[in-house]
Amino acid sequence: MNRSVFRDALSKGDQDTCLKSLESALDGGNSLVQYLNDLLFTATCIEWRRLPCDHPLIVLNSLKNIIGEDRDSPSKTLLNFGLELLTDQSLRKNDALILEEATRSGVGLTIFVGDLEDALQDGKWNESKLFAAKTFLASDRSRSVIDTLAAMALQNTERNGTFVFHLLRSFHFQEFKEDIWTYACSLLSVIAQQRLPKPHKHKTINPEKLLGSILMTDKPALWVTYSSVWRLWNGEYVRLKNYHREISNWLSGLVLDEYNSSELYQESLLQKEENGSDTRFIDLAESIILQDKPALERGREIVILESLRGLYCLNSNDNNSRLIGRRLKHQSEL
Repeated sequence: MNRSVFRDALSKGDQDTCLKSLESALDGGNSLVQYLNDLLFTATCIEWRRLPCDHPLIVLNSLKNIIGEDRDSPSKTLLNFGLELLTDQSLRKNDALILEEATRSGVGLTIFVGDLEDALQDGKWNESKLFAAKTFLASDRSRSVIDTLAAMALQNTERNGTFVFHLLRSFHFQEFKEDIWTYACSLLSVIAQQRLPKPHKHKTINPEKLLGSILMTDKPALWVTYSSVWRLWNGEYVRLKNYHREISNWLSGLVLDEYNSSELYQESLLQKEENGSDTRFIDLAESIILQDKPALERGREIVILESLRGLYCLNSNDNNSRLIGRRLKHQSEL
């Protein structure tokens, strides 16, 4: 099925066509990749007015990461939840209009990235959109506008860090040039929700050193943000120096109240599988989705699960692995 057909069906709420695409995705391979990429793209089109941490894009990218553990036999439960998350969502309508306005006002006029950054810093949202469009067009529609916006958004790492990580990873999944502007507009809409603080100074800190202390705190929202920004920290990005500056500042300001309980070192859900197969994160995700809870609440639990999975993949310390496993067990019992 052509990408545009499924995307069009998603935007129109055509459930019959969407379900046909889902059935095709169950075969794995390119059909699965296409299905997931179109879900992610559609999520970036959502007119989102709630907290960035609850954005469906974060949940969908988390689902994509977990589904990736068994690409040959993807979970229908997880794929169907992706469709459920996009049902009845309002989509932005004016992304293309902003580009048209930028063209009419003169793309050839000198525009600098600094102009965009200043407008964002000053909270001039309409001006920011126009400058972003001009920057995008002047750069031959390159992804540099996404990188600039991501660096700005991280000036409020507490609020925007998780969204930035999942948006960048969602775009990186396929990196279609025709999707760049939509991803940029999604970032712009999140940044515009709250005035940005000024850029911070870089702090000398190693994110890995904080893992044990963060896991000992009983704060799932902190695990999620930390997991996201640690993975950003280790990524390969043009503006990685800017990312490090803002992330290091956020990490250095954390006040970690340790949750002192020897139970955290006891029974774990991360015991090594003897047969070499490992679908435990898929199994846990399915159990979350099948619960009788609102989609928003189940989505939050999926994001927590994926964040712990991300920390498990990054970690090389046995004690921390046991902590992660105990946290997973605790979350599964809620």
